[in-house]
Amino acid sequence: MKRISVDKLVGGEIVAKEIATIHGLVIIPVGSKIKKEYIRKLKELHIDWIFIEEVKEQKIDNLVQGTVEAQVEKKILEECVGQIKNTIERYTCCASNELTGVVDVANHIIQEILEQPNVMYNVSTIREKNHSTYTHSVNVSTLAVLIALKLKLPQKKIQEIAIGSLLHDLGMSYLPFDYEKIDIDECDEKQLTEIKKHVLTGYTMVKDEEWLSNTAKEIVLSHHERDDGSGYPMHLTSDRISLETKIVAICDELDRAVYSDHRLKYKVHHVIDNIMSKAGILFDFKVVNAFVEVVAVYPIGTYVLLNTEEIGIVISQNYRMPTRPVVQVLGIKELDLSKKGRIVDLSQELTTYIRDTIEE
Repeated sequence: MKRISVDKLVGGEIVAKEIATIHGLVIIPVGSKIKKEYIRKLKELHIDWIFIEEVKEQKIDNLVQGTVEAQVEKKILEECVGQIKNTIERYTCCASNELTGVVDVANHIIQEILEQPNVMYNVSTIREKNHSTYTHSVNVSTLAVLIALKLKLPQKKIQEIAIGSLLHDLGMSYLPFDYEKIDIDECDEKQLTEIKKHVLTGYTMVKDEEWLSNTAKEIVLSHHERDDGSGYPMHLTSDRISLETKIVAICDELDRAVYSDHRLKYKVHHVIDNIMSKAGILFDFKVVNAFVEVVAVYPIGTYVLLNTEEIGIVISQNYRMPTRPVVQVLGIKELDLSKKGRIVDLSQELTTYIRDTIEE
């Protein structure tokens, strides 16, 4: 049972505690399903809160969190974000030599992924939308490793990519304002200039680290370069940007566009479509093709509208068909978490497809 604002009711919820007027008259008994007209009447009676069942919703949530993708993501985030945060903060505050700790984090990410070779990158299963720069770095590193493995790069290069992507936003620590609390669309020219300096600042911090490969250093410096020369800081074109850096550039673009607090949070499939449309212009064709094969277009936990007018939730992925996941149907036309629903494997039911994603 959970307490919910009447303003947040959508219809289909099951009443867990009888709803009565101020005079004690029961108007909706326990077990009733909330209808649209009920919501309007509750507002007319100035009833602001009610109690609804959450059993079915919890079952769905448990089903989603039990998937391989969710388990891998949760483990990587829980075990790596704190470690990378402590490592970088000690380095930036004390100029210690403990930056080498990122190697352990990188190796841990690689090992977790190697243990589940068919796992797809699931952008939004667990992480919170106000995630930190450190979470962003771990996300980027995880996706970059998946793409590097897809491209069958040598193990040494994969490790260099993992390390470089963990450090790619190191320079953000030295911005003269709190980067995580600003809206980039409201920044003035001076602030934008400072933000763009983070790649130079980060590179300056690591360029003399002898243990760090040139590939990792280049990732720190050049992950905002674009194939057509429109990036920064040096406006490099495709032939002067390494494959490793191109991989991290796409991963950074995806995670920033979906989750960063200082930008609009776009739907995952819209971001993927946007990246695909820029293949051969801003991003490398080969890298984009690998990217599309390892990223879940409709992440686990996403609510979707099918062409059958059914609303459902994505509960698992089909590795070789990323646009056709497995969906649990929740209801028709309006979200109905009380309905058991059917399981639809879109890789098998080819006449059924996802029309769009919807908000919870």
